[in-house]
Amino acid sequence: MSSESLYVYEKNSFNFLDTNGDGIGDLNGISQRLDYLRLQFNINTIFLRCLGGYICNNGPRGVEVAPQLGNIETLNQLIKQANQMNIKVEVIIILRTSILALLKILN
Repeated sequence: MSSESLYVYEKNSFNFLDTNGDGIGDLNGISQRLDYLRLQFNINTIFLRCLGGYICNNGPRGVEVAPQLGNIETLNQLIKQANQMNIKVEVIIILRTSILALLKILN
């Protein structure tokens, strides 16, 4: 087990920074504030909740990012930016779909 401390920031993305003017916080908002979160709170992990379609929903292609938050590319960009800053991004998923649908988003 690692002796590294875990400093976690868990956020409902809908209540974070809105970057497209629709009144709903989005993944781009989290990406734009990674420096702030790192410097002000010294975080090393972000938990994104997937409850009731907050991060993902059951779409025609399986599990998808809720359109109000962005898309799979937006999520991938957030993960890449966070990794460059040594911040882990963990998506908490409540399984309401098949494992095959989940594998689609992971690939």
